[in-house]
Amino acid sequence: MSTPENPSPDRSGPPRILSAEQNLGSVLAALGPEVFASEDIAMARQRLRQGGVEHLVVTDAAGRSVGFLTRADLDLLDRIPGVSSSTPCADLIATSVPSLHPEDSFDAAIATLQIHGVRPLLVCEDEELIGVLEPTTVIQWCAQHRPNALEELVARPTAEVFRTLASTQPHRPDTYASG
Repeated sequence: MSTPENPSPDRSGPPRILSAEQNLGSVLAALGPEVFASEDIAMARQRLRQGGVEHLVVTDAAGRSVGFLTRADLDLLDRIPGVSSSTPCADLIATSVPSLHPEDSFDAAIATLQIHGVRPLLVCEDEELIGVLEPTTVIQWCAQHRPNALEELVARPTAEVFRTLASTQPHRPDTYASG
């Protein structure tokens, strides 16, 4: 989480230098607003507007993170037949992106993005959500330390958490694993 000792990434200044051995806990962005999995897309859009943020953490009734929705995810919904503003957010979480740990390396983040697509990643400690790893931070690290991985990540399409919505049964909040 963003603290004086661990500030959120500053996107307004020059790129900062990230060490090759740096762990993820030192580069987390603060958590933004949340939306319950049972709430609808209209509520998610409203929370994005009110918070002036690019992403929402989707939580179950117990407050555990079950997924993530970005502004780009919601913008893509207009092209999916059968999805309306009253569709529950739970129906949009078709794939589960694993969370990372603050002690994980950038290599773990790169592997997760290569498998699940380029999107913000949740970082948890002891099953508690503590922050978000922005893909821009991973891309910056790759540019400084792993240019080959950078080329592969930028070539990947942005992930859609609901990419299989049109062809599969939606998941329900009670089917999600915690964290």
